[in-house]
Amino acid sequence: MGTRGKRKPITEQPDVNSADSTLVLLRSVEDIRRLGVQHDCYDNLALDIEKLIQFIPDVKLEYTEFDSTLSGSLSKQDNHWLIRVNSVHSKNRQRFTIAHELGHYIYHKDDEQEFVDTTFFRGMSSDNFEFTANRFASELLMPEEQVRQLIDRENIRSVADLASRFGVSSSAMLYRVKELKYKTKE
Repeated sequence: MGTRGKRKPITEQPDVNSADSTLVLLRSVEDIRRLGVQHDCYDNLALDIEKLIQFIPDVKLEYTEFDSTLSGSLSKQDNHWLIRVNSVHSKNRQRFTIAHELGHYIYHKDDEQEFVDTTFFRGMSSDNFEFTANRFASELLMPEEQVRQLIDRENIRSVADLASRFGVSSSAMLYRVKELKYKTKE
């Protein structure tokens, strides 16, 4: 027969506001969405991703004028990650780029030190890192539940109307709608 041990009482609670605990919790789109809700980063359905970035302690955001073929990058700078976004791209493209680079941060930061993204990857990239980051950005900026609600319950049929509600480009919205298996006229 075994002996029964006593559990030590927990005398110290983890600091949930510390940078380390935040990093542990941010592992998925759902974690990032919760952080956005917690810090009031939504304007109706559109996520204020610039505001959201402020609540991720080891990520900084910078706008830089790049060649038009370069959307953005994520790189390790000392003790933080720096997301650089092309300042000459449209606001909607910038938002998607930020979300895309955030996807690299969440899923691949332990694998790589730098990601540089050109505009050509935006479509059907077969590169696993890029595909994963694109999927992350789509799910973060255009959550399936909300997209389906607008299409199925509110009967919105215009890709442009959907795009404006989420603050994304029509091409990003079209891709998301197709990904969710809706038929479109082209």
